[in-house]
Amino acid sequence: MTLKTFSNRLGVHYKTVYGYWNKGMLNAFQLPTGMIIVDIRDTDPLENAFKDKVLKKKRIGKKEPDAG
Repeated sequence: MTLKTFSNRLGVHYKTVYGYWNKGMLNAFQLPTGMIIVDIRDTDPLENAFKDKVLKKKRIGKKEPDAG
């Protein structure tokens, strides 16, 4: 799967995923043409981390109603 497709699957900007690839946090390789291919067989932990992070941000952004 391409880097762009993988970032769309996670719901984040492709530059975010590119940064993780640059840091070696993503199992992917670059073709001679420059295209980056992500090995999706072991990306579940990364996907879960992104989903958890997004959910936490949504919870933090919500205002709780005043109790009184």
